[in-house]
Amino acid sequence: MATDRRQPHKTVGDAQRLFQKRFKDDRPGVFEGVGSNPRGDPFQHDDLFKNALSELQNRGSESSQSKPEDEYDAAAAELAGDKPGGSQSKPRNFRAESRNFPILDLPTDPAQLKALPTGFHDMTKLEQQEELWIVHAEERLGREWDLSNPGKHRPYTHDYPPYSPSKIIGMLHRWRNKTWDHQQWNLARAIAGNRSLRLPVLTAQAFLRRHIFLARRRGIELKMERYLGGTDEWKSRLAALEAQTGVSEADIKQWVWILSPESGDVKLQRFFNSNCRKPLFLLQLLLAKDKKIREPATFLGLLQFMRENYVLADRPQDELNHPAYKGQGRSMTWWHYLVFLYRLVWHCREGWPAAMPLLARLTADYIGTMRIDSDAPAMTGYQARSVVLNKSLQYLSWPARVRPVDHMEHNWAAQRHLLRLAATAEPPLIMDQNGYRAVRAVLIALSKTKGEARNADRAAKTWPPYRRAVDGMDERRDPEDDLSRSAKAGILVRAAGYNDDIVDRALSALGGSTFGQSPTIQTRSLPPPFFSGLNASQNIYSEWSAQVRATRNTREAWMVFENPPEPGIRPSLQVYGEMFEKLYASPVTDSPAIRPGDAKEVFPVYDSNLSEFEIARLTPPSPEELYDHMLLQDKLKPSGFCLVVLVRNASSKMAALRYLSDSPWAPYVNAFKEPVSEVAVESLKALSQIPVPIFNAWIGMLCRLHTRAMREEGIMTQSFEGAEHEIANATGADAPNGDAGQNRRPKEVSRAGSIQEAIELTTAFQALNAKSASRNRLPWHTIMNALAGRKMLYSRLGAEFNMLETLMTFLRVYERTTFSKGVDPVSFEALCIIIRKALKITSFQKSEDGKMMMRTYVASTTVIEGLLLRAHRYATKSFAAITAPAPAEMDDGGEPERTESEESEEGVEEGVDDGVDDGVTPEMLRYNVVGRPIHRYMMAMACCGDHKEMVRLMDWLLDGWDREYVREEAKSPHNLDYHYTMRTIAYFAEMGRELVEPAEMDRLKQRLEDMRHEKGCTWFWPEEGWQGEAAHALPELETDLAMLDRWTRLRQMVNFADPEHEVPDSLSGLGRNLPVRVPEQLAEATDFV
Repeated sequence: MATDRRQPHKTVGDAQRLFQKRFKDDRPGVFEGVGSNPRGDPFQHDDLFKNALSELQNRGSESSQSKPEDEYDAAAAELAGDKPGGSQSKPRNFRAESRNFPILDLPTDPAQLKALPTGFHDMTKLEQQEELWIVHAEERLGREWDLSNPGKHRPYTHDYPPYSPSKIIGMLHRWRNKTWDHQQWNLARAIAGNRSLRLPVLTAQAFLRRHIFLARRRGIELKMERYLGGTDEWKSRLAALEAQTGVSEADIKQWVWILSPESGDVKLQRFFNSNCRKPLFLLQLLLAKDKKIREPATFLGLLQFMRENYVLADRPQDELNHPAYKGQGRSMTWWHYLVFLYRLVWHCREGWPAAMPLLARLTADYIGTMRIDSDAPAMTGYQARSVVLNKSLQYLSWPARVRPVDHMEHNWAAQRHLLRLAATAEPPLIMDQNGYRAVRAVLIALSKTKGEARNADRAAKTWPPYRRAVDGMDERRDPEDDLSRSAKAGILVRAAGYNDDIVDRALSALGGSTFGQSPTIQTRSLPPPFFSGLNASQNIYSEWSAQVRATRNTREAWMVFENPPEPGIRPSLQVYGEMFEKLYASPVTDSPAIRPGDAKEVFPVYDSNLSEFEIARLTPPSPEELYDHMLLQDKLKPSGFCLVVLVRNASSKMAALRYLSDSPWAPYVNAFKEPVSEVAVESLKALSQIPVPIFNAWIGMLCRLHTRAMREEGIMTQSFEGAEHEIANATGADAPNGDAGQNRRPKEVSRAGSIQEAIELTTAFQALNAKSASRNRLPWHTIMNALAGRKMLYSRLGAEFNMLETLMTFLRVYERTTFSKGVDPVSFEALCIIIRKALKITSFQKSEDGKMMMRTYVASTTVIEGLLLRAHRYATKSFAAITAPAPAEMDDGGEPERTESEESEEGVEEGVDDGVDDGVTPEMLRYNVVGRPIHRYMMAMACCGDHKEMVRLMDWLLDGWDREYVREEAKSPHNLDYHYTMRTIAYFAEMGRELVEPAEMDRLKQRLEDMRHEKGCTWFWPEEGWQGEAAHALPELETDLAMLDRWTRLRQMVNFADPEHEVPDSLSGLGRNLPVRVPEQLAEATDFV
């Protein structure tokens, strides 16, 4: 047998064992004490990499990683070297040191009492003891504790530092659990040696001083003391600051305490509840892009604070009361406000897309308080107003992170509010070309109005898609009636004096052509990327790619691809990417609500009277042929969007690796070529450097190619019809019909290789890529959708346990994702789908003739019921979370008004429609859930037999007709959301006959009828035998009713909440519930990483 000659810690397994060994002896962290020795291991001090290694343990390993025993243990892990490359003496064993610190009392010295944070009594006992220690010990710094000479380092006197002091404060918090490199050390040393009285500088130094005193408490002397200076100098500077501005040391220490938590919501709650000065830079730190604000109440409180202190007032009241700020004017200038708006929009699109109108109202209030007669050196007050308006329109056009096109209606509501302000202001505000483009970018992502839908139906099936006259009314219609809202906005741009350039033509291609242009298909999508400056010449390819996208099928796309906007230019990677997207697109489903341009799916090709020669000439090549043409003819290597499309739709892993090998990222993807558990540490670190979209595409390819493979049949793949057979298969004993080992045969079974590999890769990638871990949900969404779809994981316990393995893996991914990133409609919908999938797979099987028939036996019914009960609880809690109404609205002196979401059919007047204030009402939700998510949720609750939740869901849906959370798309019959809503009502009407009390059914039916007569509701109650929308639900009803009869105990558990039933976390915990004894190694091998 060959000997493994791998060097130590070259693979993940070796690195894990070495890390565990060293982690037991030494707990390094951020600040290294004098005399300690940071080792040269490439992964020892990297906590993110430590988490990645712990996630990538080999299955069945019995070793466990050491963990902190208490809070002091974790603090000791943070207090390691603050400068790389210390002395070579033996490192100290912080774990072996005593941590029994004496309990300190409040000081009696008034000076020490004044130095305590203003919110001292709101802190925890541990935090109070730490602050008391700092107050008692800080006088010793510079006296009893001598400060050594900083040495060869000269004072840092960079006139233009690369980062502002506020930026460095955020960096110091992010570096707490990492070893500093030389650049980070220089930045920390520079801020420590700065003797300015600026508030960010003093706050950063207070943060560093806190850590050096806590290190002294443990007997550790940090090198950073040399640059911070003694306490006497520190106190004199603080005294000078308090004399000038009134800001005390207690305020600064309170700021450090506010910034200390990891959670952005907790930071803001401390900020709101603290009784201290609250300067503008502190608010900037709390709104940094790396902070997570999940709670709507916290976000609304932040907007309320800004409105009261910086929008409606020049400064906070405590600053206005101090003489130093008399006559200094406004604290938040228009430039500062745009910085804050940029960050507010960033957080809004992350977790609350529906709150965009709130930001528009805040901006409108700020513009209203800007003085027109201001005569600043840069620009007048009127010019500054217009700048804020146009920049705000651009920021408010940014799409949401989750289902961006679906939530674009909130961006439009926000922009409408500002457009109305621009038209009614005195004098009216001027929109520049970028402002108009931002409005058009939002309009092309909106769903079609009724008039636009009729125009799409009138388009000719040939290319170009000229409008056809269907009847006499169409013959007499005005040509302007054929224009979309985006096209009408383009006319306003020209009326304002701006000429059309390449960017405007690209927007016209997607939003619908105007007069004098070749007709295109109005396509609902996000705009292509545009360039400026030296790269402005690349916009011609953005126009070309937009024209390729605005087609209905591959033939039309190929015709546009072969006809460039200007003669003689060759397609770029952006254009090739759009063409590949069309070639890989799926055919559209047969639905009357889906029109050309509504989805990415392609429509059938229309041959008309073309000859066979002409059809062959217009037929596009295959993706493989087009790729070879791109490499050989145009000499282009895949990258960017083109590479993402190719990898995501690759026919195999080898094909995807070929695309990556041809790309500039070839040296970084070696980790894709072997199992994750065998990947070298260096390869994983290199993999974390590739762009996130390319990694997401690889995960999508793995989940899509989760295929079947020839595998030797395992020991528990037979039907469990007899106890003797079950025990024999599980233990390897002789079976009644002979030796079980001789009866193994090749069988095609579902394996978990691809999806399991996707889970492990995503875990490792996000552990090494902090930005991806904090905001990238797409790979987890892809994994959950694959598990909830047609894919099944392979269980070594046998084919009967495949669904069990799939369901448990999904629940773990769901728990992990929602805990770290919150609940969103995509994960919620996947959870509802897998509940019904699990019940269907465990209830039915295919017969030899291909028909569905009930299973005669279900393996481990008790465990499946427990897992489904857990999934049901997650679904109900998630629905309550995403449908929780917004807190009380910001008090601005006016009542909220309803928001209109669509333009009238008559057109657009001055770029906006006639409407009222687009304020957020208390009924507004965080995400759009009415439509398909509600339909999936109703089906999941019905399959579980939860009739109470079904009734609550119907009442909630009917209540929403007059409220904000039911949008116009769900009320208008020509939209897809309306069809899903009607399917939900029809499904409830049929399933309710079996589950819901007749009195409740009659009540809901009568309520809907009253809404139709009194409020003009377009929904209706389908009668029995009605062949409209209910016909789509009948195939589902037949199987769902059969599942209800099969899983009667689950129905009882759901409705009566059996508290005694415990659900195991993995297959290794199934022991007492399985019908046979499972070998320990086999059960552990199926545990989720």
